[in-house]
Amino acid sequence: MIRALLGELQKGNVASYRTMAEAIGTSRGMVEQMLMDLEQRGYVARLSPGCQAASSCSGCKMGCTIPLNAPDTLWTITEKGKALLQ
Repeated sequence: MIRALLGELQKGNVASYRTMAEAIGTSRGMVEQMLMDLEQRGYVARLSPGCQAASSCSGCKMGCTIPLNAPDTLWTITEKGKALLQ
């Protein structure tokens, strides 16, 4: 299930608890627990929710793909996480 979660993050590079739980067929709580463990190990990174820029910005690596006022914590896979999937 961990590899499935990392695979989903790799597909879209950024995801919320809800979208990941739906994608891998588990609960939001389970996804939260897995992500906390993966974050501690350096396989995923938490992103700041929402972006305050009105148009394209270069303030972060997401290039304005983070929705304004995102209601959920957003996550991305790190290079270490990508390497684990290879």
